Amino acid sequence: MKRSQAIQLVLVGVTPLMLAGCDQPKPGYLYRSVAECIRDGTFTPSLCSSEYESSRAVHHRSAPRYASLGECEIDFGSNGCELLEPRSSFYVPLMTGFLLGQRPSREGESSSSGGASYGYSSSVNGGQRQREYTRTFPSQPLYQSRDDLAHYRTANNEVVGSRPGIAYLNKSAYASSESRVVSRGGFGARAASYSSRSSGS
Repeated sequence: MKRSQAIQLVLVGVTPLMLAGCDQPKPGYLYRSVAECIRDGTFTPSLCSSEYESSRAVHHRSAPRYASLGECEIDFGSNGCELLEPRSSFYVPLMTGFLLGQRPSREGESSSSGGASYGYSSSVNGGQRQREYTRTFPSQPLYQSRDDLAHYRTANNEVVGSRPGIAYLNKSAYASSESRVVSRGGFGARAASYSSRSSGS
């Protein structure tokens, strides 16, 4: 059999489902604040705080930027924006939540697969119970646009959920390493709908 024919046979055996598996949604947890994360009890208080700070770092690096406060408020409403930095000329939306990119490890799952162990001060038969978590993706800042306050979106304008709790995220929805300058009307449900129509045409 010729090498080209063999390659074709291999490709025929690759199903769309297998290809889609390369970007399967991964679980995280949506919270509106550190306090809400702590109350939920899924994660330790220290992990809630550290993952929130990680999300803040991504926010400062990757949040959509606007040239003026007015343009930003068109997408995020009055009092929905802030200066990126004290000396910056750009405005960004306020974070209204964060997506914690870890999950409780399954029983028998090795932390070498991306998880990490954290101490948890709870007495079990006179000893300390240890919680373990697995990293699923970098924790993400979340925003609510003026035209769709019911949903939380990543910096890439991808909807991830509408209420606190478990939520799923595709790799394509991760915040990019660099922010983009957005014009008014460039973020939210209408902008996402327009982008979808444009890419489909």
